[in-house]
Amino acid sequence: MDRLYLDANVILDYLQQRPNAEFVQKILLMAHKNQVGLVTSVLNFATIFYIEKRRGHSTRMVLDRFKLINKIISPVDQTAQSYHSAMSSNFTDFEDALQYFAAMESESSFIITGNKKDFKHAAIPVLTSREYIKRYI
Repeated sequence: MDRLYLDANVILDYLQQRPNAEFVQKILLMAHKNQVGLVTSVLNFATIFYIEKRRGHSTRMVLDRFKLINKIISPVDQTAQSYHSAMSSNFTDFEDALQYFAAMESESSFIITGNKKDFKHAAIPVLTSREYIKRYI
């Protein structure tokens, strides 16, 4: 079974019903049916919380949405090792490097993101939600 690491932008696609939301929804349904495993970093939940609060959503609403998605997306820790790896990596964006090393440490099969170019140095396959659905369904 594939273990997919979801970048924050993918979860935001779903929560904000952005253009790729339908593909993310299909991935979430696959996870609900135990066809894939989904993980994301604790840092992504902090990022999403901040963005959703800035959009005017109440703390209660955001946390209630987290409770729902946490039924199928498991949070993974960011470690000191991922921090040090990110610091010495070839990634130009530190936040993307942190995400990449969290995906590596969580033994993810794929990184699912809306910005593949941010992960050009990745050793794990990087796909958009659309690409994953088209390739594996």
